[in-house]
Amino acid sequence: MIFVKQLVNWTLPALSRYGVTEGWKGFVYALESVYDKSGAIKKIRGLNRYDDGNSRSNLLWWVHRRDGTDDDAE
Repeated sequence: MIFVKQLVNWTLPALSRYGVTEGWKGFVYALESVYDKSGAIKKIRGLNRYDDGNSRSNLLWWVHRRDGTDDDAE
């Protein structure tokens, strides 16, 4: 989980760059949900568009199907 947090923290600033679509944001928020489920859900619900092959329901399913137990959780 440490790597996921580092990756999300490294990626979040880039999401405000010109040309970054909401589709990319959805993937980052899905990763964020690994350690901050409620925060990620709020962000996902705020998206207006999704990447090809993805949807709000797909992202929310992915977030909610996780049971919160990880082998390398802190």
